[in-house]
Amino acid sequence: MTGIRELVVSLNHSKGATPKQNDRRHDLRKDEEVMIMKNLNINRKNGTIEMSKKFAAAASNPFSDEYAQLQSVRRDYPKFKIVTISQKAAKPDFKGLTYDYMRKYIVKHDDADKSIMAEFEMLTATSEEATELLMEAASYHEVKTWFLDTFPEIQAFHEKREKLLEKVAAKAEAEAQAKALAKASA
Repeated sequence: MTGIRELVVSLNHSKGATPKQNDRRHDLRKDEEVMIMKNLNINRKNGTIEMSKKFAAAASNPFSDEYAQLQSVRRDYPKFKIVTISQKAAKPDFKGLTYDYMRKYIVKHDDADKSIMAEFEMLTATSEEATELLMEAASYHEVKTWFLDTFPEIQAFHEKREKLLEKVAAKAEAEAQAKALAKASA
């Protein structure tokens, strides 16, 4: 075993890798329980070949690269069970929801007493009282939560936009698959 490892180390060293890098690569390969590929995971611990729904759909076409990759993995791991996993839905990240945006939105939608802006300034420690008392600002997460609770229409808009973007992505994916099938048939 050490002779083979030394040979691999010397071959890799000649490719520009240092012996220390080669040892690290070897240790990663040896200790790794889950081998990760693009949209296809080999989980040695559970004895499963895991793939995303998107990969499974693409692999159902026998002329696709995904199909070939799946068959190759099945040949290498014939006793492993194939599992389709669903990916967790991403939480909306509210990209662009900055303090500056919040301040501008509050100015346009504040009540006559300017109480919402007063709360915002208290949370961000920009009010005269907070500045005078040298108070710390609440975290961005706390301010964002307060803002979305105060203005639920912002969250509703983001959710509506996400659904629209998902439809657009699904349509583009369907068109790409149809194009790939047409190309494979031709």
